[in-house]
Amino acid sequence: MATPLFVWLGSGRARRRHVPAKGQYLDQAARAGLPVPAGAILLDDLWGTFLKNNLVAISGGRAIIPDPELFHNTLFYSVRLPRFNNLVAIRAAVDGNEHPIPPCLNLDMNDTPRATSALAEVWTAILSAGSERMDILIMEMIHPGHSGTAISLQEAGEDEVIPSAPEDKGMSLSRSSRQHSAEYMLPDYARRLRLLLRGTRRTFGKGDWRIDWLDDGRICYLIQIKPMAITE
Repeated sequence: MATPLFVWLGSGRARRRHVPAKGQYLDQAARAGLPVPAGAILLDDLWGTFLKNNLVAISGGRAIIPDPELFHNTLFYSVRLPRFNNLVAIRAAVDGNEHPIPPCLNLDMNDTPRATSALAEVWTAILSAGSERMDILIMEMIHPGHSGTAISLQEAGEDEVIPSAPEDKGMSLSRSSRQHSAEYMLPDYARRLRLLLRGTRRTFGKGDWRIDWLDDGRICYLIQIKPMAITE
């Protein structure tokens, strides 16, 4: 059986393919039914196979794609990565040792020059970070009305929410199911976030977690989760 070169988020295969924790957590969350944007992980095996076949190369510490058209056709016709109907974000499936690796956002994967350039850019950042693996996340873009980070500490009775937008106020969301009266006073997105955090703790169990989220007005999505002990 041929070695898979990508896996879908939610397939439950990220762990057995030795994807770094950032990708494994999202795969586990999607597998458990939590709202995670649709996406796939281009595995380290894909990088190795493409490197061996000169579809990617390393020059001066940078990842380059010598023939973008050939690369793009191979990715979709030979590897058979299905087409994305929406714009995507391309992210490293690993965290940088000292600084976060920035994502490439709002990409049309059918736009060969831009898509291949973005993949090369993220691979270059992973090389610079000194990672032993080159896995990449491709996730459909969510255009949020609200977004932020939630800090969920095991010993706390509340989750602390740090919004991305300055006009949104930080808040504490109680974990108690008895706080029904207070819940009616929350903004709609905060109620959806509260449900997401509850499901996240149920899925990942005890621990101190940092949870990045986006809310598009209908669904509150999990974008990233990692233990608080892990810093970027």
